This record gives sequence, C-alpha cells and structure tokens, in this order.
Amino acid sequence: MFSIFKKAKKQGREGKEVILRIEGMHCTGCAMNIDGRLEEIDGVKESRTSYAKSETVLIVDEAGIDIKRIQREIDNLGYKNVVK
Repeated sequence: MFSIFKKAKKQGREGKEVILRIEGMHCTGCAMNIDGRLEEIDGVKESRTSYAKSETVLIVDEAGIDIKRIQREIDNLGYKNVVK
C-alpha cells in the first residue's frame, strides 16, 4: 500500500512522504478526484497523484496518519491501491 516514509520538505511543507501505487485511473480527472479526497483527511498535508505514473505521493504529519483510512478512501472512490 505504501512503499516508504521519507522526510519531505517541499514548498514549506514538512512531514513524511508516503508513496501509494494506484490502479484504475483512466485520466487526469481521476488523479484530481483522488487528490481532492485525500487532502480532506486529517494528517494529509498534500496529495500529488500522477495518472501517468499510477501513483500518489502524500506529504503527511510527522506524527503519522491512518494508512488504512487512506486505503479505504481510495477503494471507496473506485480505485485499487497496490503494494509498490
């Protein structure tokens, strides 16, 4: 579901980086849909989804987040997250 946690310091957003592999996206609209939903979750500071790469890169709070909730949200949107 997620491959690695890394320190992330991009555009003033400090936190951990989480990379999720996602299947089932058909266009950039799908990526925008995922980003919009994931950024509503407490602890998610930023979501950058790439349709071309079939992945989402999240910047999350240092304290951590509920990965299972993120997985459920992706599933609820109709996409499948897989281990990268």
